Amino acid sequence: MVGGIGPGQRAASEGVEALERIEGLISSISESQSTVASAIEEQSAVTAEISRAIGGIADGTRETAERTSLSLPSMDDVRNQTSTLHDMLKDS
Repeated sequence: MVGGIGPGQRAASEGVEALERIEGLISSISESQSTVASAIEEQSAVTAEISRAIGGIADGTRETAERTSLSLPSMDDVRNQTSTLHDMLKDS
């Protein structure tokens, strides 16, 4: 074996190269997982913000509906008074 690489050394060298490729793949997968985890965390934060905004809109809509229902009797009174005034002016 003088002057050349024996089959054992060649296999060991190939094994080291294979392990280095595997290590690179594992590192790449780890980076991808970190990127995905960051994106999920950001998406969760945005979803929570949207949920809060929708809750605020729902509260505002509910309050508007309540105020509208409270003003309906007044609107009916104004309509009746307008009708009465119209009739009075028509008769005079």
